[in-house]
Amino acid sequence: MMTHKQQEVLDNIIHSVQKKFPDVQLISTSELTANSYWITITEPFDEDKELEMVELLGEFSTDVLMDYGFDFQFVPVS
Repeated sequence: MMTHKQQEVLDNIIHSVQKKFPDVQLISTSELTANSYWITITEPFDEDKELEMVELLGEFSTDVLMDYGFDFQFVPVS
């Protein structure tokens, strides 16, 4: 189960992604370990936008790992 801080950080990431890609929605989260999560989200309908989103999520994931020690693995699905 996510801590309050982990949920807050994830919510901020999802909100930031939705500003640029409004059709992206959080589907589910699965805990892999205490600080590692598998985050399933919808993917944009446009392939170019999907690649752009994956790059953005990679940047967010790296920042969160470095700043907080949380490992969020984002998995876009259609």
